Amino acid sequence: MRRTTLLGGLALLLAPGRVLGFWKKKARACLPSGGTVAIPSGYLAVAPGKNHSRASIAALVAYRNYRSTAAGTNECDGVLVIASAKDHKSLETFEQEAHVALTNSWSYSSLKPGWFGGKHESYAKTKVEGPSGPELQQQLTVHLVGFWDVYDEPAHLYAVNHQSGLLIAFWIFDSQGGIAKARKLADEIAGSFAV
Repeated sequence: MRRTTLLGGLALLLAPGRVLGFWKKKARACLPSGGTVAIPSGYLAVAPGKNHSRASIAALVAYRNYRSTAAGTNECDGVLVIASAKDHKSLETFEQEAHVALTNSWSYSSLKPGWFGGKHESYAKTKVEGPSGPELQQQLTVHLVGFWDVYDEPAHLYAVNHQSGLLIAFWIFDSQGGIAKARKLADEIAGSFAV
């Protein structure tokens, strides 16, 4: 009995990832212009033309926790768009074209609170030189309907023209790690790129 317990405990210590799911194999998805990338866990890639707006973009679109709402629309907890840099003129045009993939609450997230029924003022977008290439960053506020009330959740846009030749854009909540997490995930995605 004691020997069995000791062996079971040792097995748990040696393989905690298997028990807790840390060593899950990441799903891979195809880019429209060729090649595949690993998609971060929690994100689900959708087929071309099957994104929120049903419009087509020369990019891979993936949603975090994509779901149908009581209002009959689809919503998510984040958006990821990946494309080859050769398919888009610039980082700015890629980011603008990627807007077709945004769900309702994310498509209005660049507007400052009070826009609904008020004036429409957007957060400023900044371009910086990041560690992996030029980046676009923008503060966001996602207007969400909760069980008891409506509230605003802070978020960010992070887009990068990665030195690997990929354009990657995240719309991500600050509570999920914001720009720092998006930058880390973008590097992982670029590192997973295979032709």
